[in-house]
Amino acid sequence: MRKLSILLSLASFAIAQAATDPPGRAARLSYINGTVSFQPGGVDDWVPAEVNRPMTTGDRLWTGGGSRAEMNLGSLAFRLSSRTNFTFVNLDDKTTQVQLSLGSLNVRLRRLAEDEAVEIDTPQVAFTLLRPGDYRIDVNETGDATIVTVRGGDGEAGRKGAEENFEARAEDDEVREGQVGGLPHYPGQGTAGRCVEFLFHSS
Repeated sequence: MRKLSILLSLASFAIAQAATDPPGRAARLSYINGTVSFQPGGVDDWVPAEVNRPMTTGDRLWTGGGSRAEMNLGSLAFRLSSRTNFTFVNLDDKTTQVQLSLGSLNVRLRRLAEDEAVEIDTPQVAFTLLRPGDYRIDVNETGDATIVTVRGGDGEAGRKGAEENFEARAEDDEVREGQVGGLPHYPGQGTAGRCVEFLFHSS
């Protein structure tokens, strides 16, 4: 009987320890302006977001009208504009996968290790960052169009439901015009060098 009690105590301790252990990798909510709501992974209720809160797989943010938020994760910075719905889909030592279902997301990537993957998913496209740079992803209010803007970076876009991917690259001395992967290609001028924009519609 005593052995059974000891085993039950050890099992209870292990469960409690697992519940209190912090995640292996977490982003930090570094800036809030306005009304920003937070939904922990696996929880239905939303609560007011707080600065310095850690965020990990499954966690979501919503910025209200006129609001802003920023998260930092190592060499990555995520900046959310007004009325933006953002989710951490997968976050571990080698993978950062996020989802933007509505609104605008600015991403600054300062460094990228060879075995590191950074992916941004929208209803239309899965966009993988291939080298450091500045990126902006916009999803319209109806959720049926995505615009990817690349400034000084390089990424690969895989359209949902399509069999082929194509590369989106912005060079300081070149703006490529015309059709890319059968999709409209809109060149623009960024604040730090050239940029290119790609428009994706739901089929």
